[in-house]
Amino acid sequence: MKTRKRPKIGRVRIQPYIRADVGRRLANYSNAKGKSESRVVEDALLQYLDGTGDAAVIYKQLGRLGRGQQRLHREVNIMLRAFSIWTKSWHARTLPIPGDMWDAAQRNAEVWHQQFVQLLREQLADGRHFVDDLAHEVIGDDEELEALIKEPDAARRDDGNEEPPKT
Repeated sequence: MKTRKRPKIGRVRIQPYIRADVGRRLANYSNAKGKSESRVVEDALLQYLDGTGDAAVIYKQLGRLGRGQQRLHREVNIMLRAFSIWTKSWHARTLPIPGDMWDAAQRNAEVWHQQFVQLLREQLADGRHFVDDLAHEVIGDDEELEALIKEPDAARRDDGNEEPPKT
């Protein structure tokens, strides 16, 4: 590829060879858009080199969507397991209701259901997720962390890779 600089306008002339049918398409596109062929090629090259073309942007968005879908799948899976555990627990603890107490049980069930719906509404309104309520592994309380900062050699790893401090 030959290049020759034109210092007056700060551009470089390139002379790539393309197939004749691509050349015709470039000419038609340039005419339709009212741009020079040089401008169309430069814009296309910039998009390609900078990764800002439509395809690159779409691939990035698809990646984000895929990761979001994975998180959603994980959270739904957790919810289904939690619901399954709750249902099994409920069935294990629910006693049969005698016929004369059925109406009262139905009224209580309706009240409990309304309380459940209200609690669910509140939980959803504050933006928290079920997975936020799951226990997280604690790596140490404030006292342990301060002790590590003051005397790092005094810390002993549970995996046995460090020897205990010598006294």
